[in-house]
Amino acid sequence: MEKHHQDVLERNRSILCSDLDLSLVVDHLIQEEFLSPEEKERIYAGRSRSEKTGELLSMLYAHEDGFGAFVESLKSTHRHIYEMLISESETHLTDDTEAVEVLKTELKQENILLSKFRPMPWLPQHQLRLANVYTKLQLVSSVSFQDPQQMDRDQQLSLDNLFAPHELSRDPKRILVEGEAGIGKTTLLQMLVSKWNEGSCGGECGAPCVHCFDLLFNLHAKDFIGHTSIPDVIKSCLLARDSEISAETLDAILQTHKVVLVVDAYDEGNMENKLLYDVIERRVLKDATVILSCRPAFLKSRFFDSIFVVHVNYNDGGLQEDLGVCWCSLGDWWLWLTGLCLLCVCLCLCSVSASWIGNVCIYMLGLWMSGSLQFSM
Repeated sequence: MEKHHQDVLERNRSILCSDLDLSLVVDHLIQEEFLSPEEKERIYAGRSRSEKTGELLSMLYAHEDGFGAFVESLKSTHRHIYEMLISESETHLTDDTEAVEVLKTELKQENILLSKFRPMPWLPQHQLRLANVYTKLQLVSSVSFQDPQQMDRDQQLSLDNLFAPHELSRDPKRILVEGEAGIGKTTLLQMLVSKWNEGSCGGECGAPCVHCFDLLFNLHAKDFIGHTSIPDVIKSCLLARDSEISAETLDAILQTHKVVLVVDAYDEGNMENKLLYDVIERRVLKDATVILSCRPAFLKSRFFDSIFVVHVNYNDGGLQEDLGVCWCSLGDWWLWLTGLCLLCVCLCLCSVSASWIGNVCIYMLGLWMSGSLQFSM
């Protein structure tokens, strides 16, 4: 059992000794196979109520989920004790600093999978780091009337500038990233989440960036459908079912800390999504920062402080370099995949015509795949 749960029970030991009907609680725990009949005998071997209650608590402390099982046994028969213990256990996480650290840890564990991806679904064990193959997209402010293809590199924006103030807003709270389907909006947001997961930038970004937020919540637009509050969305989509953080604690954190909601694919989840509408229009979480991706022409620009349009410049040297990194990472697997296809062709030649050509091809193919034979392109 966790230390703070033990503390809750110890603080209320006298109440438990005086008000607890041990027979009801112990029978429930045996029925749920949490305690054994032998442990029941040990409990009732105590001479006083206090000794019996103390023995039960000692057994509960030894179990990882002892607190949860105990309060569940109180739910129907000792309602006042149940509510008291639950209330005190949640108060443990109303201490801001500790609650935020617990929440940050849970969010980073949830986000860690985004830092890698599988280029070949049939080989799930082989993963590439997103940072190694991420293609730097061009983010062009919608207030710029220049053709993005004609803009200099220093005029184009990067991930580090998404949250920067500008002439139209000193503190952008609603940020829209627009782009055509398949251009890389989702990957761009994943890279943003990955950067936050790495921790503080140490001021290297040089401007308000994703690292200045205490907490980042990575969501899909569809996650909001069917919910009536942001804490419900977070608990349902980002936290474990047995997370100690209550909806009330989440609500307090959202109101008092610097948080950013990263919401992907509004165009895929815009139907009957009242809660997300309210967030965008600042009727909910008006002081939080929200960055949202969407295809063009799905949202009204008047709701946003900053709007960026995603472009890819295929003539850009940096892009070619990024693609080269990706190709190098995949090159060995491409070699073997190509070799496998050629081997199938060679086997067909051998089986159909028994041709010596097929045998020669197989021999040369083996040399090529082992690296002994190389072809210059």
